[in-house]
Amino acid sequence: MEITSGIVLVIATVGYVIITAFMYLNLRQQTAYIARQTDAGEAQMTAAKVQADTARVSMMQTVFNLMELSRPSRTALRVYVNERKKRKAPTDEIPFDTSIMPDIEEHASNVCRAFDLLGFLDRHHYIPQEIVDEFYAPPLVLLWGQVLGTYVDALRKPISEGGRGLTHFWELAELYKRVKCVEQNHPGIKNLSEWPKNPRECK
Repeated sequence: MEITSGIVLVIATVGYVIITAFMYLNLRQQTAYIARQTDAGEAQMTAAKVQADTARVSMMQTVFNLMELSRPSRTALRVYVNERKKRKAPTDEIPFDTSIMPDIEEHASNVCRAFDLLGFLDRHHYIPQEIVDEFYAPPLVLLWGQVLGTYVDALRKPISEGGRGLTHFWELAELYKRVKCVEQNHPGIKNLSEWPKNPRECK
């Protein structure tokens, strides 16, 4: 019941995020149009920028809320991984070991949906890259290597092989490709006080 309610909340939040994103895009386009008009008044420009900034902040807050909704499932995945390690078994083996956690696949799907939407927002630059890299890339990279990578690859197999095709969780798969080197560039790992200019750069 808790998982089902969580899924409903995620779906509702996803819808709101997408709507807010397109509102922000529309306001950004309006601001650019006004800026091109030579007779645009300063007050008009300021009002347009304020509207766009307000929409952007609202969308960022909604993204934080969305990712917080997936936190219990991310925690569940970590518990599952630790239990697999105790049994000296591969953590990324598919199908999941439901004797450890009967609803483990629902948790995995919940996390994937949240990061799939985050990938969409990141690819379209609706949210600052710093938010994605500094808050969410490290846990994604960690979970991908431990359990999600194999799970997503299995889901994205051709339909003829029992998968759902390469369109499934495409945004998530592309997001992982973009941020896979962020964790190794984390200032905490390198004992630095500042993030590098481009933490996504693979060295």
